Amino acid sequence: MPNKSEEKLRLYQQIIKGRRSRVNYYRCDTIVPAENRLAVAWIMAAEGMISITRRRDSGAPKPLLKIGNTELEFLSKFHHLVGKVGIVTKRPHKKTLKSKGTYTWKFRSVPGVYKFLEEILPYLPIKREVALVVMEFCKNWMKHPNKLDPQKELDFIRRTRLLNRSRHDGLPRGG
Repeated sequence: MPNKSEEKLRLYQQIIKGRRSRVNYYRCDTIVPAENRLAVAWIMAAEGMISITRRRDSGAPKPLLKIGNTELEFLSKFHHLVGKVGIVTKRPHKKTLKSKGTYTWKFRSVPGVYKFLEEILPYLPIKREVALVVMEFCKNWMKHPNKLDPQKELDFIRRTRLLNRSRHDGLPRGG
């Protein structure tokens, strides 16, 4: 009988093996299956992050959809709900060996993020404003790939940071 860590390793390997390889999201009809869009939107609202960040290697701005959780089973189910797009990674906890590591689902493809947000936007209960800003960024980027004005790039990044921060104003920070 496999122990819990062997089970998680097997599940993680299944996720890695089952994900989509290079997909041309410009030609994709749909990313999130229609019957799963409501559930995906609520999960993104509760657990997800919608933002624009700079890539570490090139410094170029890219959209980022991200969900982090300590339970691999949760991200496995979410990965299947979204049609196996994005990647799931594991990061061990740094403080103690006994603490759980964190599993993360990320999706960064510009046309893919645009289509993903477009499909779940009608069902998104919160984070709608930041989703619209990220979609606007993606639309501009798709018209002129890698040729956005640096000031405009910075404006998009600032707007998403401000919108993400404003949702927490007045609420106690966890810690």
